[in-house]
Amino acid sequence: MNKKLLIILVGSVAGIIFVIAIILIFSKKSSNLTPVNPLIQAANYKGAVLKQDQGNSMVWKTTKGDVVSSNIFNKYPLTNTQYGDPEYLTLAKSSEYEIKYVYNGDNININLVGADLVKSRKDAEQQFLSILKISENDACKLSISVTIPQKVSMALGGDDTVDYGLSFCSGAFIYKQTR
Repeated sequence: MNKKLLIILVGSVAGIIFVIAIILIFSKKSSNLTPVNPLIQAANYKGAVLKQDQGNSMVWKTTKGDVVSSNIFNKYPLTNTQYGDPEYLTLAKSSEYEIKYVYNGDNININLVGADLVKSRKDAEQQFLSILKISENDACKLSISVTIPQKVSMALGGDDTVDYGLSFCSGAFIYKQTR
């Protein structure tokens, strides 16, 4: 009887060691796996553009085609938070313009605040292209609004509902400087 008990005990210990070895082997393989191009959940609503994280770059999945840009979510701090939820990322700010990624709307807003609106628009557009590291053609695929506050220009300003668009995209409103 002792011989049978010894065989059962040795078999049980060997079985336990085998199961532990299998668990360790597979757990090491799975822990080394990283997700490939995870989606960035920037705006949480139906219709928001999905973005694929590629480290220093990201892919905007638009209806007009994919746009590869620098990853703004890695580079710029969250600002203007209310109730713990970020409203926007400030991408650039100067005396001529403000460029922001707006979460509620999943778009980029360029707000022109300089006295010379033609120069402000040109400078803001170039800064925007430089920040995202994209071409004018790719910029036209993204959801971007260009606005002018009423305090800057009574003639052109509004309540931020007028979108002048990027000057190099079709459908953009082209204006001359007014004083």
